[in-house]
Amino acid sequence: MLRLRHFFLICSGAHLPLLRRAPAETNKYAGIGATIFFTGLFAAIAAGYALWTVFQNPWAAIGFALLWGLMIFNLDRYIVSSLKKRDRFGKELWMALPRLILAVMIAVVISKPLELKIFEREILAELTLMEQEQRQAEDSLIRGAFTNRKAELASRMTALQSQISFQTARVDTLQLRAQQEADGTGGSRVKNLGPIYKAKKADADSAAAALQMLQTQRAALAADIKAEDDSLSSRISALERHKPDGMASRLEALGRITKKAPHPMGQLVHHATIHRPGNCTGIR
Repeated sequence: MLRLRHFFLICSGAHLPLLRRAPAETNKYAGIGATIFFTGLFAAIAAGYALWTVFQNPWAAIGFALLWGLMIFNLDRYIVSSLKKRDRFGKELWMALPRLILAVMIAVVISKPLELKIFEREILAELTLMEQEQRQAEDSLIRGAFTNRKAELASRMTALQSQISFQTARVDTLQLRAQQEADGTGGSRVKNLGPIYKAKKADADSAAAALQMLQTQRAALAADIKAEDDSLSSRISALERHKPDGMASRLEALGRITKKAPHPMGQLVHHATIHRPGNCTGIR
């Protein structure tokens, strides 16, 4: 226990030989040293987690976490140890201002990665939703480029189908008239294959040829529509899907969760944002 207190006294930056002459101040400076140490520790943990989400490399995360924690520890220790008692409150506030600014910065840096870790499950679910929305947006953008062309082809197919239906009915009618003329049940009422029959048969054959041409055009148009659909499918399949999983995406997901669920999780996130672990370092 004495070794731990001695370590915290070193962390506080106090002058140990002078502190031995004022033992009543020992607990005060041990508390200051513990606060400085844990500030650096929390900063290292937060930085390590943040770097892990970015690089997915444990060695890079651990190395940067140690570097960042030591930097925050050393900077915090320097600022606290350099504070001196002044005659005026204004001068003391001016001297403490860098410490207050650092406390705010540390609070932001420490709290955000911790919030991301606390709400990791909710964030992963929100990232999946964001990925689906991103895919839908990309698909809609590509489909929009094909909309006019497909609408034009569909309009042409509708008009062509209408012509085919009309021409089919006309062919049936002309063929029926020619047949009736041939067997004497209609037309001249004379059963023969004379000139009248041949004229009606020629009209029916001409209409059938026109119908065949329309059907050929419909087949070609159907092939164009299928080619457009295949091209659209290939464009969508060729899209490079990037799953949003970086730090910025996680922060965006956390913000979306806060907006969409104000009760009760949004209040919990809001509470975690206000009462951050680093805020306790702002007052000595």
